[in-house]
Amino acid sequence: MSPDPNIPASAPLEPNLVPNPQTCRMALRVSPEALDVVIVSRVNDNALIWRRLPMPDSADSDGAISVRSLEEVVYDNRLLLSDFAAVDVLIDTPRFMAIPNETAADTGKVEEIFGSLYPDDEQDVIVSRATDDAAIAFSADPALTAFLRRTFGAGVRISHVMAPLVRFFAIKTRLGNNGKLHLHMDGRRATLIAFGREGLLMANTFRVNAAEDAVFYTLTAAHHLGFDNATDRVIVSGDSDLRDSVLPLLRRSLSYVMPLIFPSDIFKLGRDALRAPFELIALPLID
Repeated sequence: MSPDPNIPASAPLEPNLVPNPQTCRMALRVSPEALDVVIVSRVNDNALIWRRLPMPDSADSDGAISVRSLEEVVYDNRLLLSDFAAVDVLIDTPRFMAIPNETAADTGKVEEIFGSLYPDDEQDVIVSRATDDAAIAFSADPALTAFLRRTFGAGVRISHVMAPLVRFFAIKTRLGNNGKLHLHMDGRRATLIAFGREGLLMANTFRVNAAEDAVFYTLTAAHHLGFDNATDRVIVSGDSDLRDSVLPLLRRSLSYVMPLIFPSDIFKLGRDALRAPFELIALPLID
């Protein structure tokens, strides 16, 4: 199932790349700019496929995902329509929030919250499982979610991009009692996810243009969350160049700053596992 090195990255994904899709799971990240695809074998190591399929000029004027552009990309890459064992779709939208599980259980309440935030828009409100005490709720264009369910079947699991990150970092946090603030960087986006003894304290993303921007948001979050510099930890992951720039800057102000240590299971997936969007790689590790 490994991609043929002689096939350019821009070549369409054809069904012959994965002879036995029933033994694989596919995860997609849908953003206004591109569709990221990760296919992982359930029976073979080092078999991961990752492709980023651009959707040029796909975003609407308000930055929303263009359903028409997504349809074109999916139908141009016939492998995506194969009969995979499982399909996950992560939607990248700024319309999300972390909510307690008690609120998440009340569908009407969640819809009321998003209805008050975006009163003029038709929206499909979805709640994604995150931790034992919190969930990620988000809203998406009903045309988008209808296309995903129609194309990939009723069993497709649709979540927000934040949900697998929160879940993965929550599992890592169980290994200790100290507060932990995770800084994950992906391109020009810095994601901050914080945990304390009470559980999830924060889950948000910020646009950044330089390492200093990520440092500013991290230090501000640590201050407002009341992190104890003597015991609590900041853990940095994501884009390697940004990570290496951020670490020494954070260490000027904080005592415990360290890079994320990836679980060994990631390295079994394949050589692209550390280059693909981490939220897609995290999915098979948290199920």
